[in-house]
Amino acid sequence: MPAATPAANKQQKEKKIIALKYTDGHPLTRLDLQYDLLHHIFSDPHKVFTNPYPTNPGQTPQPKLTFKDLYLNTILHSPKCSRGPRDKALENQDFGTEFAKMSLLTNVGRINTTMAFFPELRTQLRTYHPVPPLQKTDGNLQDAPRIKNILKDCFLPSEGKGAPSPSPTEILARQNRGQSPPTTVVNLLFAITSPSHSPIVARNHLNAGYNLEWADLFTPVPYSSASRAQAFLWLCYHYLESTTGNPYADEFASNHPGLAPQLVPLTSEAMEAENVDTGEELAWGVQMAEKRREFLAKVKVEKEQEERDKAKVKEQERERLVSGLTGGHPKSTARRTSSAHPHPGGSSRSRKNKHASGSRTERDALSPSAFSLRNRELDGRPLSPYSRSQSGTHDPRRSTTRRSASDSYHLPPPGWPRRTLVDNAFQLALTTDPLADSGEEDEDARCDYIFRLHVVNRLRGRAPTPETDETGLTPSASTPINIMRHSDSQDISASPDTPPDQRRFY
Repeated sequence: MPAATPAANKQQKEKKIIALKYTDGHPLTRLDLQYDLLHHIFSDPHKVFTNPYPTNPGQTPQPKLTFKDLYLNTILHSPKCSRGPRDKALENQDFGTEFAKMSLLTNVGRINTTMAFFPELRTQLRTYHPVPPLQKTDGNLQDAPRIKNILKDCFLPSEGKGAPSPSPTEILARQNRGQSPPTTVVNLLFAITSPSHSPIVARNHLNAGYNLEWADLFTPVPYSSASRAQAFLWLCYHYLESTTGNPYADEFASNHPGLAPQLVPLTSEAMEAENVDTGEELAWGVQMAEKRREFLAKVKVEKEQEERDKAKVKEQERERLVSGLTGGHPKSTARRTSSAHPHPGGSSRSRKNKHASGSRTERDALSPSAFSLRNRELDGRPLSPYSRSQSGTHDPRRSTTRRSASDSYHLPPPGWPRRTLVDNAFQLALTTDPLADSGEEDEDARCDYIFRLHVVNRLRGRAPTPETDETGLTPSASTPINIMRHSDSQDISASPDTPPDQRRFY
């Protein structure tokens, strides 16, 4: 075999794609498959190929096989070939031939590995294509990726499992060393039709005037199917059996050693006469394409329903989560709803201030029993209302952000089971709308803070520094300051008839 020239090496880098590419549901016709070429290859009667495997059960041992028997026997002995297609091919010869033809097209790269041949295909990574000429039996042709896996695991017992396919030169070298066959027919076809070797094989074994790559023999080219099949079988015998005495040689090949039989050119009319689909095949292809469209429409409806069900489940989970955070309290839920969906019109700042002022007014207007009931509903612990001024009247400045000093230093009555700062922060995190006015002061946090402030200052031996109200004045020195201990606080400043908010605790 002559060495490759620089021009040939450049041609090797140009990958030529011969694989079929159609949209989903497009039938594969006889012209796409080059059905007449396959028919001539698999109907050849010459038993000249060495059988590298033991004969299948129920068959007579044969040392020499036809190409069809050799190829089918090779793929059925692949470890990746499942029991289903193996048993079906041995039981039904027609299915075995169809399966072998589809495997041969995949072997030479004509069938794309994204193709599948059953209409109930769900994955989006593959496309469905009915194959009327090769689906006349009830067997499953598998799909192209599975067929490719079967072919990739076809090795001789003497070859290493999983080894890369040998090159055409290496196959000939094995043959010259007396190894027969040097490799499997599947590995041979992988080698001679690969983009890197196909141009070289064609240049070495085809007449120079054809301007073809070897893989082009399986595409619609203006040469007869019978002559292309003979050239293909000649090449298989040349590499697998012997370089001399080829039974497929014609007069041209006999006079030119190393060259395949000549290809017979065809006119346009003669090309149209080959690979003609029958009416039944065309009708079956349309029927299967329609079945595929109906299946896809059904899958789409199921997918949309599944998405709606998932959205419904997510909404229910969100509602349960919100209900768990608010403790199921209707006022907390309403507060969240009003904050998330503000009334149209007006600035957001004015609505926020109005909402904060209104919530303070509503809270101040509550009676002690009502205030305690509301807090009991929130966390199951009774709370007393915020103590007002000693006069019992409502200080209008409580609606502002800052409070008066006398209002700031009033403590709750004795026995009030307050929340601590930590408890109150946890309660606020569960029940408070984060979009509400953050400037609104919570009564429990304020009372706990004042109590801690009085305790610290009492330990230091001085009264707490009074706050400055909004007028800029400090509270009077005569302003009573109530200090409450925990559960052991005693009222020593008033009789039992004295109102609770006027008592003093030490």
